[in-house]
Amino acid sequence: MKEVKTARGKTINMIPIVTKNDTTVAVGNLSVNARGDLLGKGGKVIKGYKQREEVKKVNMVSEEVVGLGQIEEPEKTQYPYLLKSYTRKGKIIEEWEHEDGSIEERTVK
Repeated sequence: MKEVKTARGKTINMIPIVTKNDTTVAVGNLSVNARGDLLGKGGKVIKGYKQREEVKKVNMVSEEVVGLGQIEEPEKTQYPYLLKSYTRKGKIIEEWEHEDGSIEERTVK
């Protein structure tokens, strides 16, 4: 990240720019500075970048890689099944979905 060429061919050394502006508040809705420190009211550093990275490492959950032959198929839905139940004019109505996608209303009370 030492030197970057612009679209016009000019070479810019990025290290002095980054070190000069690392405490500048970043643009966006997250309260951080350019370095990644979490900021509180008045721009005071609440948690440093390194502390936030340590918390992320602790909270990371290892994901298991699954091959195509190991993928479990979801349980097949038993039709008809109850979509929802609600009250209309003092009567309890249930909506049941059938295998063909049709929905049936049944009056319970």
